[in-house]
Amino acid sequence: REDASRLLRDLASGRPVPGGAKLPLTDAELDGVLRGRRHALKDQWEERAVGDEHVRREYWQELKEALAREEGLVRAHNAKLADQQGMDALRAWQG
Repeated sequence: REDASRLLRDLASGRPVPGGAKLPLTDAELDGVLRGRRHALKDQWEERAVGDEHVRREYWQELKEALAREEGLVRAHNAKLADQQGMDALRAWQG
């Protein structure tokens, strides 16, 4: 979980993440980055998870829910940055 959270924190703080993505991104680009990260995380989970199938599924669901909350914060921050960039461009154009 820490690795996945770190990537989201890096993205939200303006640092580029593996692959070069950096906020603000279009919604489609951000969806792609987040989807790719979830798939990579799921693959890691499948390789490392041990124990009963039911317990593994329950923990995976809890992890997905926690990451969804963090992704929501990243999406909100992305929108805020895009709005800010748009306002800056408008002010520069108005001159």
